[in-house]
Amino acid sequence: MKSEAQSKAEIEQLHRTLEKQAAELESKNRELEIEAALEKVRERAMAMHKSEELSEVIAVLYEQTSLLEFAGWGCGISIFNKEENYLELWISVHPEKIQPRRYKIFGQDHDLIIKLWDIWTKKKSNQFIDLIGPKKKDYDDYVFSKTELSQIPEQVIQFIRSKPNSFASFTPMKCGLISFYDSKSSLSKESFAILQRFAKVFDQAYTRFLDLQKAEVQAREAQIESALERVRSLTMAMHTSEDVGKCIVRMFDELTALGLSKNARTGIGIFNQENENMEVWTASRNQKDEFKIDIGILDMTLHPLLVEARKSWKSKTPFHQYILEGDDVKRYFTAINSSPNYHAQVNKQHLTERVYHYDFVFNHGILFSFTDAPLPEEQLQIFQRFSALFNQTYTRYLDLQKAEAQAREAQIEAALERVRARTMAMHKSEELGEVAAVLFDQFEALGATPERLNIGIVREAERIIEWWSTEQGGKQIDHLFKGTIDEPTTISKVFSGWKAGKKSIEIDLSGQELKEWISYLQKELGLPFDKKFQRDRRVHFACCYSHGMLLVSTPKPLPEDSKVLLQRFSNVFEQTYTRFLDLLKAEAQAREAQIEAALERVRARAMAMHQTSELNEVSMVLYEELIKLGFQFISCGFEIILEEEQVLNVWNHDFNQGQLSHFQMPLKGDNTLKERYEAWKSRKAIFLQELQGIALNKHLRLGAPENVKNEKDLISIFQILPISALLIFQKVVSMLLEIAKYKLITRRFCFVSPRYSSRHTPDFSIFKKPKNRQERRRSKQP
Repeated sequence: MKSEAQSKAEIEQLHRTLEKQAAELESKNRELEIEAALEKVRERAMAMHKSEELSEVIAVLYEQTSLLEFAGWGCGISIFNKEENYLELWISVHPEKIQPRRYKIFGQDHDLIIKLWDIWTKKKSNQFIDLIGPKKKDYDDYVFSKTELSQIPEQVIQFIRSKPNSFASFTPMKCGLISFYDSKSSLSKESFAILQRFAKVFDQAYTRFLDLQKAEVQAREAQIESALERVRSLTMAMHTSEDVGKCIVRMFDELTALGLSKNARTGIGIFNQENENMEVWTASRNQKDEFKIDIGILDMTLHPLLVEARKSWKSKTPFHQYILEGDDVKRYFTAINSSPNYHAQVNKQHLTERVYHYDFVFNHGILFSFTDAPLPEEQLQIFQRFSALFNQTYTRYLDLQKAEAQAREAQIEAALERVRARTMAMHKSEELGEVAAVLFDQFEALGATPERLNIGIVREAERIIEWWSTEQGGKQIDHLFKGTIDEPTTISKVFSGWKAGKKSIEIDLSGQELKEWISYLQKELGLPFDKKFQRDRRVHFACCYSHGMLLVSTPKPLPEDSKVLLQRFSNVFEQTYTRFLDLLKAEAQAREAQIEAALERVRARAMAMHQTSELNEVSMVLYEELIKLGFQFISCGFEIILEEEQVLNVWNHDFNQGQLSHFQMPLKGDNTLKERYEAWKSRKAIFLQELQGIALNKHLRLGAPENVKNEKDLISIFQILPISALLIFQKVVSMLLEIAKYKLITRRFCFVSPRYSSRHTPDFSIFKKPKNRQERRRSKQP
């Protein structure tokens, strides 16, 4: 049998074995608990799909370490960013069941923050910091006032501040630190060992998190780029201000798809360099979730928000924020709703107590947004990218507008040149009808469509305006229309505006006034009017120039650009028409010099006469000079009236044979001669006779020269002299064209023709140039 000592020893050995096995079992159970906790952390980390889920991983981490009974009142994870010099702190606090979130602490402005950076960079293991009494309070004051930790819910802040002491334990990881906080002591070595294992698991989880984050960033970037590209493609196609509005709507749609609140109001403002105004396009959604666009001009002095926005643009500050609070919200939107040139109406009943306004500046203006809550950092960056995009495309839009304006200007200049060329080619006023048609064609080719175009020439002394008009539709009318300036509905108003020096006049006719104008147009003016163009309204727009006006008629007012265009046509027409008048004056002066030279040659030959037979040579010179001046006639010569003998002594030049025919006719041989004699007696300056049929045959039998006896129609022009007449036989057809010139020029030629006394003796003294005024007066006496 075993001795009692042996039995006792065996029992003790058994107890030791049992204790060892119990310890091993306890250790294994602890290990199993730790592994289970690690697995749960690992499992949650591996299940992450978004970076926001990192907060749930930290919550699980705190929960599991609490179950392992070594976590105090809180735990956290610090992620360090060397490039931007900040650390991200994810913190979970017991007993508050609040989901952990990220807070940034920038810089290294506190001793504890500096020490945390040192622990991580040097990878120091099992470090602890004891914050006792004043040190704890000082650190709390710093982080809860000068860092993002101030955004922690107030009850959490109060819970942390309630702890008089804080013992913080830290274990480094690749990306940062795991920290645990307790009010009594730091972690034991065993707990630090467990914490290091959690650190390794978290490192794995964070590596996966970074991969997820990278993938999310890439996916988000692709989403943003797609949105930018859709906006870019639309803005690249901008041609008008309406297109800008469409781009704003699309931009707002893309921003809301990227996370911007649908309650936001977003838009573009383009500043005016010359004044305090801004052209605004604002997009928003109404209560039916439909897009709404408001466009207008906003006075940037209406409210301090607008003043500050303009200042930020002028100073090229990339980003500007203004917060409307309390009564300032109502003041701002009341000013906006009352703005005369910006018709957006904001429902003030739906406004919040605080409205956040953001400006993102680009070269020509701002991209702005109004929101009910602060925009997160990512949204701000997205706005800045859209601002930069719009800056590029709007610059291109301005370049395109400039190129289109230059092309349009070239087109306008070409049209003006055509009008200028046609007007410069005018030789007589009758061509103004064709000029009016050219004006209409060019005006229409530039996009303006008048119903009718009119050129008005003011004849103020005659109290009329001469109108050269096109038909309705632009077809040329070769006819002059004269309208009295007393016509009340249109012409008097146009004349008054022209007389007052106005550049343009617009007359809007309707009702009875329109009926009166159309009646005057047809019955008095004689201008054709097609009833298919008749409307309930007719608008006349006239641009004045020095001699009259250009007037277009349309069924509705002309657009402003068409009015400017007509003014330019008016300016060109004025220049060329003035040149036309100068040309007419120059041609008249040249014609006068030509006539004077002809007169001088006839005068010289007449002055050289010594006998009556030389009248043949004088009449030949007279004939040649008149032919040079453009006249066409059959014969010319002189008639000497011998009143005592009641005889008409005629010298007529036969141009076919170059001889002077001399014959006599009774003064009152027939009605023709009688009328001629009476005209001489009454001293008419010019006397014209038109002979046809029986009267012509009877007259020719009295002794007309052979070269005119066979003519069927004649017009005789007599320049009456005191005792004689200058006679020209002319065909009727030619006479109709030159009658006005004959009246003037033949009268002048009479003063260089021979003069005879009652005794048939040639008196050549008339050809001598009078030496003084008295002698000139005597030379004019009979």
